[in-house]
Amino acid sequence: MMHKIESEQILKDSFLIFSFAIQRQPHGHHHCGCLFADDDGNISFLHLAWNYDLRCDPVPEGYYWNNIEMLPSHKKYLAGLCGCIQDKHPDVPYGLDPNGISFNEDGSINIISDSGTGLTCATFILTLLKCYGFLLLDEKTWPTQKDEKTQRTIIIGLQRIPPQATQEKIVQNTNCIGMRFFYPNEVVGASLCNEKEWPVAYERAEELARIVNTYTDSEVLAIPKS
Repeated sequence: MMHKIESEQILKDSFLIFSFAIQRQPHGHHHCGCLFADDDGNISFLHLAWNYDLRCDPVPEGYYWNNIEMLPSHKKYLAGLCGCIQDKHPDVPYGLDPNGISFNEDGSINIISDSGTGLTCATFILTLLKCYGFLLLDEKTWPTQKDEKTQRTIIIGLQRIPPQATQEKIVQNTNCIGMRFFYPNEVVGASLCNEKEWPVAYERAEELARIVNTYTDSEVLAIPKS
């Protein structure tokens, strides 16, 4: 079950340590990130908003979150990692290929220049989890050649929306078209499973993504007709 975020206090009353939040944006795509509590119980939203635009914002009212079925000790590790990433504020490129990109326990980032091109808001979460060995998705079960339209839209955005990617990065990302692509609702949907059921295969994640959609789609802003 997912819950709408009405206020930070509701999350505090739920004893939130670490979780994910998601919302469908007015342009139709989902956006997701990590909710985490610091040592004083204050809750923040850590997310990759765009190219080199890693943010740690106040609790995002109107998003949906779920109480992940995870050992409290594991949640504390991940909340601590979020705090370290917040402090380090590493430069995180946006891109289609997350391979070769990883976080260290101190919140710094490793990027192998000839491998990964960058992260999305969804693969930011997956990469963060992998720092402590948590594999949310059984990534090899995801199909290839499935999401080329979305991938091309991202590349157009990297060309046009500041801060734009370099021409070298545009070429590298273009070469990634057709590779596996992970949507925010698939990632957050998979987290509806108990961590003992991780990694979650594609077909199951798709089922759970549709459940996520039943919550987020009710919140899409109506676009008035001109």
